[in-house]
Amino acid sequence: MLFCDLIGLMKELGSKASLSPSDKSAIEYWYREALGRTFVRTSCGDCYRDAAIEIYSYLKKNGKMKEKSNYALKNGVVLQMGFGSNEMYTNANLTDETAEKYLAKFPGNVKFFSKYPKNWKERVKKRTSPKPKEEEGKAEVTESEE
Repeated sequence: MLFCDLIGLMKELGSKASLSPSDKSAIEYWYREALGRTFVRTSCGDCYRDAAIEIYSYLKKNGKMKEKSNYALKNGVVLQMGFGSNEMYTNANLTDETAEKYLAKFPGNVKFFSKYPKNWKERVKKRTSPKPKEEEGKAEVTESEE
């Protein structure tokens, strides 16, 4: 489905008075694909319409679907970049870059992740390795102990 068609579909579904089972299935699917979250049905009759409007709003605002991350936190986990830091991360705002930056500081806390690549240590090392600046000549690189 084309991006503009998806926006149109969500606008249409968000304004419908009554949704069919196939409409509801489409909303659940696109909620997961566009927002990267699992749709949670509630007892409220408007939850599907609300989800369609949420998808529509997100797509219009950002112009793209949420990027998929190779990392996911366990349920209820909130990452803080360090003591006293105001940087907080959940699955809603976690990116590969953020996860790898966090794991560079706290490698033992990989236990808080429910999903991570097998080569996460190499990815962290590659992301955090200093890059030599051409104008300064060769930079000395020291390897940190694991």
